[in-house]
Amino acid sequence: MSAAPKNRRQSLRWSPWLLAATVVTLLLIWGQSVLPVSGSAKESGWLLHTVVNPALRFLGFAEMRQTLLRKLAHVSEFALFTFCLTLLLRGRVVQTLGIGFIAGALDESIQLFSDRSAEVRDIWIDFVGVVLGTLLGTLLWRLTHRQAKTDAHRKRK
Repeated sequence: MSAAPKNRRQSLRWSPWLLAATVVTLLLIWGQSVLPVSGSAKESGWLLHTVVNPALRFLGFAEMRQTLLRKLAHVSEFALFTFCLTLLLRGRVVQTLGIGFIAGALDESIQLFSDRSAEVRDIWIDFVGVVLGTLLGTLLWRLTHRQAKTDAHRKRK
């Protein structure tokens, strides 16, 4: 048996750490959506008043409103999720964007089962994070694999 199929099989394996990071991030996102309004507001209020606003005041900026913090949290969560997913899917942009969009729609749908509302606007806010995470993941994927191809080409010479 030649070395090519073995290498191909090895290259198709997923990193267990990357898979775990992707799944855990998504579960944390969906776990937040299960929280009732009071629990979610309490968590974001604590973060806002204990960490974010004191840091902003220290830096000379105005305080942030809780609504903005919550929307930025959604963008950040989905950016992290799709960053990991992009690397897991080896830079496959269309698949990552599709899975990210579905995950955002499911995130909003989960909120229907708590005392929260699901809004189409929030799906698009999540999708902003999906696009950012996918862009960053794709950039990292291409940079690291361009270098790997260059190194492999140098070894052959």
